Amino acid sequence: MKELARSSYVTSVSWSPDGRWLYVGGFDHKVAIYSADSWGDPVQELTLDRGVESVSWSPDGRWLCVGGNDEKAAIYSTNSWGDLVQEVARGDTVFSVSWSPDGRWLCVGVQGFHRSLSRYQNLPVQLIDMISWTLLYIQNTTLLNLQPHFCSV
Repeated sequence: MKELARSSYVTSVSWSPDGRWLYVGGFDHKVAIYSADSWGDPVQELTLDRGVESVSWSPDGRWLCVGGNDEKAAIYSTNSWGDLVQEVARGDTVFSVSWSPDGRWLCVGVQGFHRSLSRYQNLPVQLIDMISWTLLYIQNTTLLNLQPHFCSV
């Protein structure tokens, strides 16, 4: 058994769809990228402002969504080893991110409030349409389309 050295608690792991890479996120504010070929030191690390709670690859392997204690879920390019593409959701803590099997939807589970709205609202589940980059909120089983300010990719 191979143990990957980390300086802090690991909170989330996610395999690339092709099985070549493993992304490991933790309280050390980093997402480490390991090669399944060597299992040596990380080949790359992404550093965030705060701890990482969740990492998830898109089904096509092009994107990685990272959520954590830095109040956002962000999409990174896997082709360029971590260039930030777009922040897609906000909450005090982003605990969970998950892609639909076809990659069209990204669901984000948050704790706390969304500050970019005109008033504070508790919005625990946020759904992003990845074709139009439109953020939809699920609140008390009602879907609200709030059209945030996203740029196209």
